[in-house]
Amino acid sequence: MPITIVNTGSQNASLQGAALPFVRAADGGLLTLLIDGSGRMKLPTGVVAPGQEVTSLTAYALPATAADSFSVEFAYGSGTQRKNVVWSGPAG
Repeated sequence: MPITIVNTGSQNASLQGAALPFVRAADGGLLTLLIDGSGRMKLPTGVVAPGQEVTSLTAYALPATAADSFSVEFAYGSGTQRKNVVWSGPAG
């Protein structure tokens, strides 16, 4: 699942503290991360400048009940700069 992070602000956004997002099915249950040994997984790191974007790539096992809707919670930053972003919608 590609996740694109876009900095729409006017200052650099640090991805310090960012790791794997929490991905949940419509019923709220956490989805299982699939470990990809091929080297295709890409985790977000570094700093995103204003107007720039970075894309991470991870894979999750989606049960049939998650086909209609799921959510992704992504946290980044540290201390008082920590932010959480939540997206929800249909798969695909």
